Amino acid sequence: YGYAFTGISHRQNTLTGFVCEDSGRINILCAHGDTTSPLSPYAPLSVSDMESAGFTYCALAHVHRAPQMVEGDTTVAYSGFLLGQGFDETGNGTAVSVAVEDMGEKAVAKAERVVFEGAAYEIVSVDVDGAKNDGETAEIARKAVEKAGLYLVKEKDLDKLAESAADAYLDYPLHNWLANGK
Repeated sequence: YGYAFTGISHRQNTLTGFVCEDSGRINILCAHGDTTSPLSPYAPLSVSDMESAGFTYCALAHVHRAPQMVEGDTTVAYSGFLLGQGFDETGNGTAVSVAVEDMGEKAVAKAERVVFEGAAYEIVSVDVDGAKNDGETAEIARKAVEKAGLYLVKEKDLDKLAESAADAYLDYPLHNWLANGK
């Protein structure tokens, strides 16, 4: 099962009253929605609606800094992000690895958050009170970033940043397992 919205917003809870056709099967939902507020303009939905509908696993998108995963009769998890899109998404990116097992009368989904280390946006506070001009301010900031073990990204370095994120993904065992046809 799956849905997304194609406009600027979608204020209805698409799952209200919905029930999966066959509760004896593994039922997976892929949806773009927001569980953080019932008043969200971005396809609000609730964990209780997903559970009542009979889903085994709900793979959600919209919230990049994912709230805690919910595991129970229905496992609910936001996919996360591999690489932040800006300084509002700092730190290492994450994704979710999910295994669904048919237990006879019931299927169980187990989810694990995977951290992608490498390229990331970070914010560093720097005391520049002693700087006498813009050049000194820039030098103090550069040294603080260097001391923190971070890297200032210049426009010409964006290709290296994208390559670093791709390398982190390719190094993850699940990708290698899938790529080798397992």
